[in-house]
Amino acid sequence: MSKIPPEARLLLDYYSSQVIEVMSMSPIKKPPWKTIHLPCAMGALAELLVHGEGRSFAKMALFYALLSISAFHLGFANGESDGNAQHWKLKGAAHKKTAQKYLRSSLDKNLPKTMRGKYKEVLMSMLSMVTIGVRSGSCWFRAR
Repeated sequence: MSKIPPEARLLLDYYSSQVIEVMSMSPIKKPPWKTIHLPCAMGALAELLVHGEGRSFAKMALFYALLSISAFHLGFANGESDGNAQHWKLKGAAHKKTAQKYLRSSLDKNLPKTMRGKYKEVLMSMLSMVTIGVRSGSCWFRAR
């Protein structure tokens, strides 16, 4: 069970109650972050609990990406004056690194398709990595 970060429940709950609302700028009743992304990440958590490991790299990438998004959101929510801000930013960076590792594996054509994950899981993971870049303030490109 050591593969499950101790803050996973807190961060997934925060994602569900706070982050989704911020990301859903319109009053849609069923935003994709709530109806598709979160259930998939919860499935990854269940796999970790039951089997001790995830069944698909893409699903695990999504799980860690959502943890990263939540951690960065917490890190920036109260500004630099909050003593916990740096803690959550460091957690966000660590979860981002783990998500990147799993995402790379999900794109490795040398691995069996079942291990890599479904197309929609890979797509959700990639989109969530972009969201991490936005939430963390990372600049992935430079203007020429």
